[in-house]
Amino acid sequence: MTWEQVLDASAKANIQHAATKVTNRDYLSSIRRLFYQSTSIFTPLLPDGFLLYEFLHRLQR
Repeated sequence: MTWEQVLDASAKANIQHAATKVTNRDYLSSIRRLFYQSTSIFTPLLPDGFLLYEFLHRLQR
């Protein structure tokens, strides 16, 4: 294997790693955005001082 092949393989691995990080970041951002949108819909329905965590926990029961 020549050094050019090693560099090429290394560059491809770095590009793949960077693309995966971007994809994961975009996915997590979309999930976070969806969560905040859904909580903003339900927040007015919650009694004063009622924690969202408790609300979601009770829904799972």
